[in-house]
Amino acid sequence: MQAVQFSSIYGGMDLGVPSGLAALIIVLYPLTASLIAVPVLHERVARGQCLGLVLGLGGVALAVGEGFHFDADHLAGLGFVVLALLGISAGTVYQKRFCRGMEPVSGNAVQLPAAAVAALLPALFAEGFDVTFTAGYWPVLLWAALVNSIVGVGLLYGLLQRHGTSQVSSLFYWYPWSRPASPPCCSSSIPAR
Repeated sequence: MQAVQFSSIYGGMDLGVPSGLAALIIVLYPLTASLIAVPVLHERVARGQCLGLVLGLGGVALAVGEGFHFDADHLAGLGFVVLALLGISAGTVYQKRFCRGMEPVSGNAVQLPAAAVAALLPALFAEGFDVTFTAGYWPVLLWAALVNSIVGVGLLYGLLQRHGTSQVSSLFYWYPWSRPASPPCCSSSIPAR
């Protein structure tokens, strides 16, 4: 889930997909995870949940959709972003089906290093480690690593043990979506789009 999702979305944006469009595609996650969970996990999605998923998607489309454009030159990048969507969706369903008894902290302790190793080769191939470390870089890195990856994914694993896939994945809409750009504190070879 982690390696495919993050490597693919950043790869897609590096190939020119605007961040707003990438966010709009990734926000299909609750819908795609639910669509996969119905036949694979035999979960039921109530009409109210379906309506909530569609309304959540509409809200995010309104928030990030203004000013984004589609460019046919970025088809390869769009393919990577769709792969990111499939990675998080299929990973969530896999987690629900095969890792129900996994304790979230120990699960993260195994899965995050495995994702780091899996993402290392594509990262080296794509651009190496050409990063300028500034004072503002470290808070952003720590937030992304600790809060997004460790805490967020740990909560996802814990919630999947207790609730259905569509219920858990719909919490994704609570994320404060915006049109992200590269933070001014960081300097890398990926330009803001």
